[in-house]
Amino acid sequence: MNLILFGFCFILLCFNAPYMSGEAFQMTDILPDFVGYLILWYTLEKRRINRHMKGVYTAVSVMTLVSFLFFLAQIQTFFTAFLEGDGLILGWILKGLAFVAAEYSGAILLAASLIFGWFFLSLLKHWNQTRERKLQRTVCKAGMVLCGIVSLCNIGDCFIILPFSWHWISYPLSLLAVVAAWFVMKDIPDMEYGKRS
Repeated sequence: MNLILFGFCFILLCFNAPYMSGEAFQMTDILPDFVGYLILWYTLEKRRINRHMKGVYTAVSVMTLVSFLFFLAQIQTFFTAFLEGDGLILGWILKGLAFVAAEYSGAILLAASLIFGWFFLSLLKHWNQTRERKLQRTVCKAGMVLCGIVSLCNIGDCFIILPFSWHWISYPLSLLAVVAAWFVMKDIPDMEYGKRS
C-alpha cells in the first residue's frame, strides 16, 4: 500500500483503547495521529509536485508536531514523575492538551480532513495540466467532496449530539476518500509506492 495512503489511514481513523491510570480509566488512540503525520511528512518531503502540494507539506509538518504533543498528553500518566518539579509547566500544558483532545477530538480530525481535501486539490491541479485524464479529475473532485462531508461530520461531532457516533458516517467516507486518492495517484510516477525520489 502507498505510504501516503497508509499515513492518511492512521490520521483519519481513531480506535481508542482504555487503560487504567490509578483508579480511573483513560483512553488512548492505538493508531496515533502523529505516526500518520510523520509518514506523510516523510513521503511528501520530495513530492512537492506543485505549489498546492508544498502547502500540504507545510501543513503536515506543523500537524506532526501538534499531534505529537496531543499524543504525549494522552499518555502522560506513564511519565508523571518527570512532570513534577522542573517539568511542572510542561505538565500543565499536557493536561490542557489532554482536555482539548477529550472534548474536541472532532476539531483535531477536522484539521486532518481539511489537509486531505487540500491534498486532493493538489492532485486535481496536477491532472488539470492534461485534458486526457477526465476520470482522474472527476475522482479528485469527488475526493474533495468526500473530505468536505467528513469535515462537516467532525464539526458536528463537536457541537451536535446524535444517538449514534458521527464516526459511523465519517469513517466509511474517509475510507472511500483513501480509495479515491489511490486511484488518482497510481498514474503519477512521483507519487507511486510512497518511495522517496
